[in-house]
Amino acid sequence: MTRRMLRLEDRYQIIMIVLRSMMRQGIINEREYREAEDMMVKKYRPASGTLFSNLVLISAHPLDLSLPSFFDLTCQKFL
Repeated sequence: MTRRMLRLEDRYQIIMIVLRSMMRQGIINEREYREAEDMMVKKYRPASGTLFSNLVLISAHPLDLSLPSFFDLTCQKFL
């Protein structure tokens, strides 16, 4: 995997974390999440592709990954 591919994969994964968080908070619904996911797959062409797209990654009791702090730390290189 090239550096460019890794960079695109990172960006895709970060965006998907944010989108899942937004859906969990009720900011977007599942249809909007799926549409955004499709757009991001087309834009970033991640190596993981749609490997996880059919899995339910949001449950009634989501795992607390401290997403805001993870997001803040990870996104610094993109800002």
